[in-house]
Amino acid sequence: MANLFHVNWLPKLLPGKAFQSLSKTGILSARTLSFAPTRPLKASSEREVNNSVKAAADEVEKKAATTREKIEGVTADQVIDKGAKATEKAMDTAQESGEKAKRTVQEAWNSAKETAEKVKETVREKAEDAKDSVIDSIEKAKRAVNDS
Repeated sequence: MANLFHVNWLPKLLPGKAFQSLSKTGILSARTLSFAPTRPLKASSEREVNNSVKAAADEVEKKAATTREKIEGVTADQVIDKGAKATEKAMDTAQESGEKAKRTVQEAWNSAKETAEKVKETVREKAEDAKDSVIDSIEKAKRAVNDS
């Protein structure tokens, strides 16, 4: 940590008129002025920093060389083959997705048809029951009129 020192006698540091104008405005007080000088870097720290920077630069250079070698080793045919394989895989995936979607739609359609048939049968049965009930009511009404 930097060493701090306190200035107790400001007039020695500042010219007379400057100190008088600062003290009159109330901006500075002789008791509140502190200085924090920066410490110079040690020689060993500078060497360590230089060595670290050199090591990092060497590592970056090695990585760049390795990458260059990898790029130079790739031929146009290899790039085309990889592109063709990727395209083929994408087409297979799309075809599988399309078949799955088709199956799902067919299942939904079959389910909707079954439900419609069930509703149709239920309505037909209730209509026949209602028809029989109406016919019975009419016959009962005719008998009641004839019996009276």
